Amino acid sequence: MDYTTARLENRVPAGDTNRKLYICPGETHPISRSVHLARLTNCYPACRSCALRNETGLISDRTVRRLAALEGFAAGSPIVTERGIRGVYVNQMTAGGAGRIAAAFAGELSRAMPLIGRTHARRPASPLGRPAIVVGHDQRPSSAAVQYQVTIALKQAGCDVVETGRTTGPCLQFTVRNLRATGGIHVTGSGCPPAWTGLDIYGSDGLRIPSSGTEPVAADKPDRSPSLRTGGTEGCPHLRITLEQLAAHRDQPAPRATRSAGTHRIKNSLPTYRDALRAEFHALRPLVVCVGSADEVVLQLITGLFDELPCNLVTVPLPQRVRAFHNADPDVGQLAAAVQESGAHIGTIVDDDARRVCVLDELGDVVEAAGLRRLLDDRPSDVQRQEQPEMVPDMPPGDAIVMIARLLSELSLSDACLSRRIRDALRSAA
Repeated sequence: MDYTTARLENRVPAGDTNRKLYICPGETHPISRSVHLARLTNCYPACRSCALRNETGLISDRTVRRLAALEGFAAGSPIVTERGIRGVYVNQMTAGGAGRIAAAFAGELSRAMPLIGRTHARRPASPLGRPAIVVGHDQRPSSAAVQYQVTIALKQAGCDVVETGRTTGPCLQFTVRNLRATGGIHVTGSGCPPAWTGLDIYGSDGLRIPSSGTEPVAADKPDRSPSLRTGGTEGCPHLRITLEQLAAHRDQPAPRATRSAGTHRIKNSLPTYRDALRAEFHALRPLVVCVGSADEVVLQLITGLFDELPCNLVTVPLPQRVRAFHNADPDVGQLAAAVQESGAHIGTIVDDDARRVCVLDELGDVVEAAGLRRLLDDRPSDVQRQEQPEMVPDMPPGDAIVMIARLLSELSLSDACLSRRIRDALRSAA
């Protein structure tokens, strides 16, 4: 039944307002008929999946036709992927829905916390015995609004919130470990188009919550995909919760674990994170390095690190989109042109999650992940020990900037170019 026919057949008389009960999808309280019509007029997202969306009353024909055009764009549920919870902003993932997911996560943390005082040698981020959660967001237009709602929901759930603002996923993981926080939430849509948003949720060890119960809980297992993702799906051994269970709370208000609200403080963790990364860049010969990324924070971090190095850095800002790491990708072609123009020894593209890395040799060709792994695995044991400094135990696994530092250290061992080093490494493996 189309909107025009429903408008004539299902019109409710003005004096019979109690004939039907109007409850929007995802809500538990009823609304009046006037509010129902007002939401229809303004194309309220929940109306697209409402069973009473055909009751248009005296809404103008122009608005009815606009509602009919939006019929096929019904709001869906967020998608749980190996990277985290993702969804189209407003259609699949709203700021309020993200807040309810965060509140459910806070409830799980509150139930998992012991009732006695802590005895850790280092002072925890929350001295009052409440969950302390680090919150940050990426540079997508919707991320700041989603983080604001997540922060409010966490405070209402009795959590002490440490807001880092605009940051990367590895930096937020580092902050969780460095502050000994109970967990972390990164508002990001990495791996998806710019209109998407989502949540990456971490436990107290700075590792990701598994997406489903069938995944292994053991952490620090590197991803072996051809695109050389330097971080995959990790687990959290301290919580028996999955992202699928948390995503189910998108339309359900979570109960509050305490009546008292939590605290809120702002901390710029980028300087501390940059200081920890400096320990990875050592013993380098003068190199020309091209780095491309769509994340301005990544380029800012790398620029600050290279200011004190004997290397020359060429940064290439890239558009925010889903990219495939092969020679036909336009972003790869843009970086390859920069490598050839500047005579760089190596070129790298850091994806918007700050974990996936695409490496180009001095000719501008994409280096296969198998060759890079073989090159890094064949390093002498003393060099491998130098790359794991004891002063930075909080450095998260799967950090793209750490991977760049290790590749530069490998190139600094000899004057041979990267393509030749890759060929020698593959020949020795055969």
